[in-house]
Amino acid sequence: RMFRFRRVIDLLQAGTRTLDWAQLAMSCGYFDQAHFNREFRSFAGMTPSEYAASGSVDGLTVLV
Repeated sequence: RMFRFRRVIDLLQAGTRTLDWAQLAMSCGYFDQAHFNREFRSFAGMTPSEYAASGSVDGLTVLV
């Protein structure tokens, strides 16, 4: 679970310009977008969209 989540953060930090959450979820090993959203919120304490809007440039705004 942690490796999948860290991969998402790494891809977001790499500057993915177009955020296709479903594609991102599938490429990181999540079964579907709902699974991705639940785990993201569990680890980050916020939704993926809230995280993207936070403007984190180093990934440190996510508490793991």
